[in-house]
Amino acid sequence: MKIRACIYAIFIGILIALLTHEMNFLMDPIPLDLLQKNITVPSQILLTFIVFITLCVISVLGLVDKALLSLKRRKLGNDKKPPEEN
Repeated sequence: MKIRACIYAIFIGILIALLTHEMNFLMDPIPLDLLQKNITVPSQILLTFIVFITLCVISVLGLVDKALLSLKRRKLGNDKKPPEEN
């Protein structure tokens, strides 16, 4: 459910950025030369990109944490000796 909420937030942020592309929120658009083409990047797109990268990093850290916890549980489970039979 949390991932769905994050995806909706990203979608809404991108939609707002696209709808308000002519307005200057924080700063003037930044001109970039990409593959010999001039591109202007507004502040809305930069903010959306920063939020997207942050959510990606948080998701990757969460997955790494889950993987490490599951490996730790398996290792603790394998260290137990089987009961001896009499």
